[in-house]
Amino acid sequence: MQTACVSSITLADRALGILVLTAGILIIIAARSTAWLLPLVTAATLAAMFLERQSLGGLTQIVPSNVLIALLLGLALLSATWAADPLSAFSHAIMALFMLFQWQLLTTWVSVQPMRRVRHLSYWLPIAVLIGLAILTFEIYGHQYIRRSLMENYDIFSPPTLGRHFQIDADGEVNIFDFELNRSIAAANMIVWPALLCASSWWSGQKLVLIGIVFVGGVTLATFGSNHETSKIAVVLAIVTFAMAKFIPRMAIASLTAGWLILTFSVVPASLVAYERLQLNSLPWLQFSAQERIIIWGDFGRRVIEAPWFGAGVRTAYVLSERGVASLEKQTGQPRVIANHAHNVNLQVWYELGFVGAALFSAAGLSVLLALSKLAETTQPYALATFAAFLTEIGSSWEIWQRWFFALFILVAFFVKLGIRSVEKDQQSARCSM
Repeated sequence: MQTACVSSITLADRALGILVLTAGILIIIAARSTAWLLPLVTAATLAAMFLERQSLGGLTQIVPSNVLIALLLGLALLSATWAADPLSAFSHAIMALFMLFQWQLLTTWVSVQPMRRVRHLSYWLPIAVLIGLAILTFEIYGHQYIRRSLMENYDIFSPPTLGRHFQIDADGEVNIFDFELNRSIAAANMIVWPALLCASSWWSGQKLVLIGIVFVGGVTLATFGSNHETSKIAVVLAIVTFAMAKFIPRMAIASLTAGWLILTFSVVPASLVAYERLQLNSLPWLQFSAQERIIIWGDFGRRVIEAPWFGAGVRTAYVLSERGVASLEKQTGQPRVIANHAHNVNLQVWYELGFVGAALFSAAGLSVLLALSKLAETTQPYALATFAAFLTEIGSSWEIWQRWFFALFILVAFFVKLGIRSVEKDQQSARCSM
């Protein structure tokens, strides 16, 4: 059976497998590469469809969550008429709409691929993530030895700005700041669960348990060795969600649904209470970045009230920050300007697109959860753990308009879809082993 299965692998399958292997590694060790990996993967799948004359008929079959996200991005596009920088708002909304279209292409493509190809690609994703995690963990505990070595020999690998991203000491040795790996840590926490889902379509029993321990243990070790506090919360919540989904799936779905609604609709009053009443930013034991987050959230919470229904427009905070518009002050009384973004996607949606945008965003998330609740018990825990990591990462990190961040979500969703197809294959199809 193994010989027949291997012999059926085509040249196109192998090329796409190499692409998945490469993409999986790069997503972890160079997270910002997702900005160009997404169009590359999309172009490769389109080329395969064209050469093999596969139909794109399913492209018009749009799931409800995509419709809601498209409406949200349509509102973002419309907000260019009242945003601080209409051109910036328009361009970022168009960019996001184009990436959403790429997701529609990818999900259509994976749904019509022969099981031979799906199985082949689902084999290489866990291998890629294993390699990526090994490199990332080495970099975390080796103080970015590989990156420092590359910087010393190849200028192309240098971070953008001396003093902001890295330093050179008196002996000429390079020191890259720890936060440079935060994006990779977040990406690893997102992609590890789709990789495990794909692995579950190849291995079972004790082998799968061992693989799970290696993957989850690896991402946990790397995460807690970093200084990205958001991902430390994400890895714990994802593990708890996975375990809950294994034994009490309804509770897992209910918990994520409640968490999603609370995060969306309580974020504005919670940000104001945390800053103005509780003054959590003044707690001496709280990490400096967390203190800064509370100040930023309090500022954005106030600004939401100024335009509660349709918001201030996409990318307005970034423009105001560049103009030096005043923001809340620290207790020292030192002046400060508004942050580039809210460091919370839910709060940013409130600020930029108001209640209408927040309602659409919330409905899109609920639509995704509804779809996940209908998955088979063999695939649901992995998908729910991925959603838990996603929910956490958007709660205290980057803005959705950063191309790499948006592209990361789409690629991760694509790999979840790939894993689901690989696991939920036709019962009569052969199970190949390598």
